[in-house]
Amino acid sequence: MTSSPYPLSREEPHREEQNVLEPNLAGTVVFAFALAAAWFSGEPAAGQLTETLHTQATLVGVGLLVSMAIDYQRGPRNLIRADIVCLLALYFLTFVEFLFPQPGFEVAAGLADIPGASRMTLLSFAGLAIGRHFGHTRDKSVVPYGKAFTLAPAHWLWMLWIATIFGYLSMLLAVNFNIIDMINAMMAPRFSQPWGRGKFGDWKALVYELSNLIYLIPPLYGVLVAKRKHISFGAFMLATVIALFTLFYGFSSGTRNVFATYVAGMLGAYLLVLPKIRTRDLVLIGLLGGTLLYTSTKHMLAFRQIGLSKYLEQGEVNTTYEKNGEFFVDDNLFNLAILMDAFPARYEFLGWDVPYNALVRPIPRAIWPGKPEGLKVGIEEAVGMEGLTLSVTFTGEAYMAGGVFGVIVAGLFFGGLCGYWNSRFRGRWDAFSQLVYATGFLPAAISMRSLLTTTTALLPIFALLALSSWFRPPPRK
Repeated sequence: MTSSPYPLSREEPHREEQNVLEPNLAGTVVFAFALAAAWFSGEPAAGQLTETLHTQATLVGVGLLVSMAIDYQRGPRNLIRADIVCLLALYFLTFVEFLFPQPGFEVAAGLADIPGASRMTLLSFAGLAIGRHFGHTRDKSVVPYGKAFTLAPAHWLWMLWIATIFGYLSMLLAVNFNIIDMINAMMAPRFSQPWGRGKFGDWKALVYELSNLIYLIPPLYGVLVAKRKHISFGAFMLATVIALFTLFYGFSSGTRNVFATYVAGMLGAYLLVLPKIRTRDLVLIGLLGGTLLYTSTKHMLAFRQIGLSKYLEQGEVNTTYEKNGEFFVDDNLFNLAILMDAFPARYEFLGWDVPYNALVRPIPRAIWPGKPEGLKVGIEEAVGMEGLTLSVTFTGEAYMAGGVFGVIVAGLFFGGLCGYWNSRFRGRWDAFSQLVYATGFLPAAISMRSLLTTTTALLPIFALLALSSWFRPPPRK
C-alpha cells in the first residue's frame, strides 16, 4: 500500500491514493531529450518536409508519453494535471496532424519557413515543461474557506441549474426565448448566430458575458455522474439532458477547442471526484475522450462553414474534411511560419500590446467604451488573409510580442502558472476542490490556442467560487 505524503481531509480518511500533482524531473529530462532530437532532426531536403515533420511529431509524442509514464509512478491521479493538459493541447494543435500522411502540405507550405515555425513550437514545449517545475507552493488558499467543506447533492444541482439558466440567457434573449429557433440557429453556418458578441449593445453586452457559465456545465455534470447514487433519478436525467444539449451546442458551433474543453472538463471532473482512480478508469476515459476529439475534429471542419443542418441533409457523401491530407487540425505551423516572415521584416514586434490586450479582453465595451479594439497589427492582417480567423497558437502571439524571447517567456509563464495551480490542490480530496481544479483545465487548454483568451477563460473559475459561496456552511463557533 502506498501512503500519501500529504495530509488527508476528513471527507476521505481511508484514501490510499497519492495526490502529488507534481511532474517528475526525470520525466522532464526525457521529454527535453525528445525535443532536442526533434530540433536536430535536420533541415528537410526538397520534397521531404512532411517526412521531417512526421519524424518530429513522432519524437515529441513519444517523449511526452514516456514523460507521462514516469509521472504515472506516483499514481494515476498525477496524470490529471494542468501542465499535461497544456502539453497535450499544444501537441494536438501543432504536431498531431503530421502523424498522418499529408501529401498536399509540401505544395501549400512551399514558400513558408515551416522548419523555423517548428523550432519555435519546440521552444514553447520546452518552456512549458521547464516552467511547470516552478511556481509551487504549499499554501492551498486558492480554494476558499480554508478547510474542505462538503456540498450536499442539492447544492451541486443548484449550481448546475444556475449555470444553465444564466449561461444560455443571451441565446434565449436573441431568439425571444424560442428554443426551436435557438437550436436551428446553432445548426446554421458558423458566425451567423444572432447571439454573437458584436450583435449586442448596451446592457445586452453584459448579459453575453454570462455565457461563460456554460463552461461550468460539463465539469458540474462530471461531478454529478460520480455522485449519481446520491441524486434522484429525475434530477439526474434532467442534468443529463442539459449536459448532452451543451455537448451538442459545442459540437454544432464547429469550434473544436470549445467542444474539446467541454469533453475534457466533464471527463476530468468525473475522474477527479472518484474515490479511487484505477488504471482501467484512466485508460477507458482516455480512449473515450480521444475518440470523441478525433471524430469531432474531422466532422466539425466539414460543416462549420455550411452549418450542421445542411451537412446532415447531404448525408454521408463527404463525411470528412481533407485539406492537405488524411487528418487536418488547423494549419498552425503553416500560419506561424507566415507570421514569422512578417515579424520583424514588415512589422515591428508588438511588445506589451499583446499582454495588455489579453488583460483587458474580459471587460465589456458597455462598461469601457474606449477599450482597444484589438492588436495594433492583427494576425490576419500580418499574414495577408483578412476576412477570416486564423490560429497561430500562443507561440505565434508570443512571437508577435517579442520574437524568440517572447516565445520562451510565454512558455515559462504558462508552465509556471500550471505548476502553481497544481500545487494549490495537492493533497485536497473534497469534491468541491476537485471541481475548481478541473475547471482550471479550461484556461489551460484554451490558452494554448490563443493567449489573448486566457483572462476570459478564467472567468468561469471566479463564477464557480461565487456560486459556491451561497452554499458555504456557517463557520463553527
